Amino acid sequence: MVARGSTTGSRPAARVAWALFIRILALASVITLAHTQQAASPLHAAGDGGQNVSDSLWGGDQRPLVSGCIRPQEGQRLQRYESAHRDSTMAIVSRATKGENVATCESATIPFEMTRGLTLAFLLSVDVDEDVHKWQLEAGPTTRFELQSPASESQREIALTASNGAELIVDLFHTDRNGDLSGHGLLRLPAGAYRPGAPITLRLAGESGASDRWLMLFPYDVQPHARVRRLPSIIRRLDGTRQELRVEVAHFGRSKSVTIDAGEARLGQRVPRGYSEIRLQVPEATTETTLPVRVAIDNTLVLDEALRMEPVRRMTVYLLHHSHLDIGYTHRQREVEDIQVENLRRATRLAAQSTGASPDSRFHWVQEGIWPIEAFLSRASPEERQQFEAMVRSGLIEIPALYANQLTGLANGEELVEMTEAAHRLTSSLEVPLQTAWISDVPGYTWGMVPTLASRGVKYFSMGTNRGDRIGHIINALGDRPFYWESPSGEERVLAWVHLAGYSLFHTGLRYREAMRLDERRLLDYIDGLTSREFPYDLTLLRYNIGSDNGPPDETLSNAVYNWNATHETPRLVIATASQAFEAFEARYGKSLPVRRGELTPYWEDGAYSTAAETVTNLASSARLVQAATVGAIRCGAKACEEASAPDASGPAEGVDFSSAWRNVLLYNEHTWGAWNSISQPDEPSVHEQWAGKRAFAEAADAQSRALLTQALGGADLSADDGGALATNGSDGQTAAPSSSPDEPPGASATTIDVYNTLSWPRTELVLLPASLLVPNDLIVDDDGRQAPSQRLASGELAFLAENVPGLGVSRYRIGRATVAAREDDEANHRVGPDQTATQPLQVNPAVTTVVGDTSAHGIYNGSISVDVDPQSGAIRQLRMQGADGNWVDHSRWPGLNTYIYQEGRKPEGGNSRIPDKSPRIVVEDAGPLVWTLVVSSDQVPGASALQQRIRLVRDQPRVSITDKIVKLDVRQPESVSFAFPFNLSGAVTRVGTAWGHYQVGEEQIPGSSMNYLTARDWVDVSTQDRGVTLVTPDALMVQVGAIATDANAVGWKSTLESSPLLYSWVMNNFWSTNYKASQSGAVSFRYTIVPHGSFDSAAAYRAAAEVRHPLLTAAVSPTSRKPEPLVTVRGEVQGRESGTTLVVTSVKRAPDGGSLRVRLFNAGTAPVRPSLDWRTSPRTVTVVNANGEPVKGKRPNDAVPPQGILTLDVAGAQ
Repeated sequence: MVARGSTTGSRPAARVAWALFIRILALASVITLAHTQQAASPLHAAGDGGQNVSDSLWGGDQRPLVSGCIRPQEGQRLQRYESAHRDSTMAIVSRATKGENVATCESATIPFEMTRGLTLAFLLSVDVDEDVHKWQLEAGPTTRFELQSPASESQREIALTASNGAELIVDLFHTDRNGDLSGHGLLRLPAGAYRPGAPITLRLAGESGASDRWLMLFPYDVQPHARVRRLPSIIRRLDGTRQELRVEVAHFGRSKSVTIDAGEARLGQRVPRGYSEIRLQVPEATTETTLPVRVAIDNTLVLDEALRMEPVRRMTVYLLHHSHLDIGYTHRQREVEDIQVENLRRATRLAAQSTGASPDSRFHWVQEGIWPIEAFLSRASPEERQQFEAMVRSGLIEIPALYANQLTGLANGEELVEMTEAAHRLTSSLEVPLQTAWISDVPGYTWGMVPTLASRGVKYFSMGTNRGDRIGHIINALGDRPFYWESPSGEERVLAWVHLAGYSLFHTGLRYREAMRLDERRLLDYIDGLTSREFPYDLTLLRYNIGSDNGPPDETLSNAVYNWNATHETPRLVIATASQAFEAFEARYGKSLPVRRGELTPYWEDGAYSTAAETVTNLASSARLVQAATVGAIRCGAKACEEASAPDASGPAEGVDFSSAWRNVLLYNEHTWGAWNSISQPDEPSVHEQWAGKRAFAEAADAQSRALLTQALGGADLSADDGGALATNGSDGQTAAPSSSPDEPPGASATTIDVYNTLSWPRTELVLLPASLLVPNDLIVDDDGRQAPSQRLASGELAFLAENVPGLGVSRYRIGRATVAAREDDEANHRVGPDQTATQPLQVNPAVTTVVGDTSAHGIYNGSISVDVDPQSGAIRQLRMQGADGNWVDHSRWPGLNTYIYQEGRKPEGGNSRIPDKSPRIVVEDAGPLVWTLVVSSDQVPGASALQQRIRLVRDQPRVSITDKIVKLDVRQPESVSFAFPFNLSGAVTRVGTAWGHYQVGEEQIPGSSMNYLTARDWVDVSTQDRGVTLVTPDALMVQVGAIATDANAVGWKSTLESSPLLYSWVMNNFWSTNYKASQSGAVSFRYTIVPHGSFDSAAAYRAAAEVRHPLLTAAVSPTSRKPEPLVTVRGEVQGRESGTTLVVTSVKRAPDGGSLRVRLFNAGTAPVRPSLDWRTSPRTVTVVNANGEPVKGKRPNDAVPPQGILTLDVAGAQ
């Protein structure tokens, strides 16, 4: 379809001449034979009518064919995969790896009269790779062949004989766009090898080679057949308009003659084996009528149809041209940067060359992601930069809102804001609006995207998903069904479009030789598909990119669109940016669009847990950056902190800034994890190199966030770690900040400690000080002279209880001395006078360390909650709470809470899901009076060399803290690891925390969401009307509800989900067949907190999770340094009553100009809250702003914030 003329800069006169020539050609060809869509090979010249390989292999045998694969049974299913017959795209796959190596399919029923032998025919496709593997092909109980995958495309023929005389012919005559082979299988079975009146089962079984190499079978009726279709196009001709028909012919065996009669038109043609297409032009139908169509193959009538003809709807298709950004996958990351910089350079040049073209054919480019723009601008010459900026300002190049193609479910609310920060800075500098968010490949997006985008001024969200792999029902449910997506608060909305054709309709394939251009068949099939989906609009948006991922701009597109529109009445093609297309669509149809609310639950975040240690680390880095900014604001207000608080404090983190650290967080959470062959060839050097590049993002973010936090604290950081898994593990799988001196740990000789609370409500929590800190007699004294409850733990750490640390404030503690005795009458050593020092730790009543009826070795109790562990499995078999009847644990399915489950293979049933079969060691490591720690250790567990489950209680705190540390074995076979949490809460409702809100499972999920597994941002809650449990999961975001439903490709994708009190924390897997990592090994820790409660309180659930994600921070400071007062006290009024804990501050940071603070608040409750903020110093102004820092018209700081609503303030003059 694409004219091979001049490029986009051709003159209009030349275009008119060319268009006239095209129209003359169209007039001359009333009936046209289209090129078949098969690739020619040395064995076969498509359409030549001569002898081909299957002719010769048949040797004249003309036995009737029986369809060998009609009803797929076992095996992974792919819904869209290219075969030798374009009318067959559904495949079942057998891979050369244990657990997914079998695919079975039933044949058609064998006719009773076939008693002397028969031939089964079937479609198959085979992976071509030097990494060859073997398969067994069985047909019934007595016929067996061994096949070997081809190492090159030249190996196209297979001829085998089985021991029972059966013969197998495989004719791989078609090369697909990935360089793999497909074709026909012909299996001659002798009498006695089958049973007439019954089907035969074909069974493919690959060897257990731990390889992703594959063979596929395609369910298909092999009898000669034909189909005729009306095409949704009208051709312009000098004698009027014509409507197009496509006749599809398919057959097995020899080449055959085809005769077609369509109304008054008649065509005869010889076609090769396989699938062919023939195009016809007939007079345009102006009313509904019928057209008689007859098709005969070798004089046998296979189609006799009165084709229903009707007027063709006029359609406008907006082509959104882009290159899909994979930061890796197709090439090493540094090579991708080179490729994408060149793509943008060429796109800029093409846009500049087409400024004089007709509006519809003018070259436009949507730049996918900010990452390539940053690289381009860093390399561009002044002239290139100037040209790029001019094309952006002229509307020919669009800058999108997202930094890259992010896994949004991994992000907290503040990370979502940072995800759009670079785009805001760039568009603001160019003085162009930021209107559209654009994401490709990734299916499913967190609900928090809506308020985040709306706060940036973004109105549109284009979602071009992958079209076939691990996408569940998202395209079927939402493809080309645009809707307004409303935020959790109901205050914001964006126009969302999930593209029916995904992003890759015009791809040639990963290993393409020559990029396919604007393919007419795919375009018309797409429009035809809109009709079958009852698409009600006359305008649609279609992604356009060529080649493969990271593919180039199409230099022929402008001419192709011009020529198409010159010769076609419809569809009309328009090259545009996403914003231009959305604006045109919204102007015409915006008032009639539906509104949807809910989570569009993501699908691909599960792959992040193929590298659990790095993912846990990056989650911690993201939270740490928020805390670092908040600490800086608490210490110094809107000014930069210039003074350290301790003599040994480190100076500014050289070369580290928040933008760089956030960039690395985002690049790790971007969807490209590794190479395209990361599973099939995990030991390839390029695979290792790509993973090293990906891991480096997490490592850099970890180091940068730690440096920024240490700098913000202004002193030696004494904090226990917040979940970073790549540093040295402490007793809770946590990490101390790097030492500033190789000889002395940071703060080892400190005498004064500041405890920072970066959340906005007062907190009483356990603080852990490193074992290296010199604390005589373990005495910690607060600023009022009160001795803090403390305890030296078995790990050597000193634990103390920091009580009522003010929100966004600091509590100061002093380390006691053992040289001066306390006065006996000084309030029983609970208060220390100004001239005295405590000499003894606070005495508290020891709590009972057993559960009633059990031995002390298995249970602990803190005065509020009791926990008892099953000695066989190590799971928590009893959880009881003071004042609440009964056990909170359900034993009907698993031994108890925190049950370790190892799944071998892709299916959880059939004994594949196992728990440890050897009793663990159970030790009460800390026995009060402040802290109780129960450690469950196992040396032999499935999939791991060790498992340590640490259960901790703190005096009188009604919650259970758990840290599960797995030392993983390297396993290449499909596997996964989960921890089960079966709660005894029949009829409970399940709710899941997400960025900027939460949702109820099944009820607040948009159709097309992932239902097999969910991505929780830090908490899941199960509650009845009067009681429930919040499970805090800061490190393990993947959750399955009610049952293990993975691997979904093997189990089946759910379309619905119901609440259940049985939760599975899904912490590791390697189920993917590409991109993600093939295996993982080493130590990684996952933290959980179980918080029993009464009726559900969304604000309480949010606070419980935030307290784990943002722990109290400790820093060694100078005794003479100024202790910061609380930055701000947050109060709220709900229905006329004060409520200070539903409205929470999520971040405080210096504004980019340094003259004010940017404060973001979130209403975590279920009722509107009117805020009241008391600042430590009166600010000059407080202004409601959006995420860009721009004032929001009509909004005042004390206006009520709706439930799950966000309020951002610019506070000038606050110190």
